[in-house]
Amino acid sequence: MRLNWKDSVTGMEIENVWKAILGVSVLALLGYLVGVLSSKFDLRPRVERRYLLPESEDEATARYRAAWQKYRRLRILFPLALLGWLPFGVAVFLVFGLFHWNPYIATIIVLAWVPSISIFGWQWTNWQCPRCGQAFKWSGDHFFPKHCHYCNLPIWAESPDE
Repeated sequence: MRLNWKDSVTGMEIENVWKAILGVSVLALLGYLVGVLSSKFDLRPRVERRYLLPESEDEATARYRAAWQKYRRLRILFPLALLGWLPFGVAVFLVFGLFHWNPYIATIIVLAWVPSISIFGWQWTNWQCPRCGQAFKWSGDHFFPKHCHYCNLPIWAESPDE
């Protein structure tokens, strides 16, 4: 007689797995909200433009385009990672249940997604403005800022003169 996944794992164990996943996601959300709310009042002074080396107009345009491309990628990856966590978890548990694999390994795989969300969020929040080198996304800007908080460089600017 072959035991299937439902026979080997009780409903209580599955319920505990979902409680752990829900608990981790609530902690991640609370950590993000505390970080946003605690840094609402930024006391750092605004800085003037800084240039490390003189560069031509073409070099500046190429540097700005590369920087904005990285910002665009982070701006897309963080919300996708945040919103895609639950569907990813459901898909992993369905596949593991379908093939009768160990659900604890599925839990580890799903929980491994949480650090990637934190890493993408940290990179996006601390992305440096191409003009002044400070964090473009100020903590008071919840998601999509229109300009740099320090030097007022508009988003998607192609040169430092805009």
